Amino acid sequence: RLASNSLIECLVMGYRIVESLKTKGSTYSLSPSSRILQQIAKEEAKAPVKTSPSSSDESIVLLERLGKELMHHVGIVRTASDLQKAIHTIGNFLEEDWAKGESSLSPIETLLMKRRFHLAQWIAKAALSREETRGNHLRSDFPETLPNEKAYRTVIQNHTLQQQPL
Repeated sequence: RLASNSLIECLVMGYRIVESLKTKGSTYSLSPSSRILQQIAKEEAKAPVKTSPSSSDESIVLLERLGKELMHHVGIVRTASDLQKAIHTIGNFLEEDWAKGESSLSPIETLLMKRRFHLAQWIAKAALSREETRGNHLRSDFPETLPNEKAYRTVIQNHTLQQQPL
């Protein structure tokens, strides 16, 4: 399975979750392990956030911007330069007003959207750290595939990338 396909699935499922939460209002239940979402739910229960029609429009625009960036710089054929541009651009997106809660997005929509952008940024960072061509993703600046005994998987743990042997 291609990482970019998984990312697209994450974005689609995240959008569906937001839409589901919007229709249920503040009556949705949360996992006990999700303290951040519980805190947001408590705040929304005190003063429910009315979602304006422009909120979903803004979500669509943000997802389109992210999708274009990923397609342009984190596609099947990759270079270090393109991946660095994507990491930088996504970082800039995360500095915009919408990511600071200054938009038509509700707090939960903002949180979920930021997570999508962070996930995309981590995928680009992981792709940049892999200096080989593996599977269907070609690093044109590293066209060779490492021998199987040197193969590794990339894991994101505690906000760092780690390479673990297979």
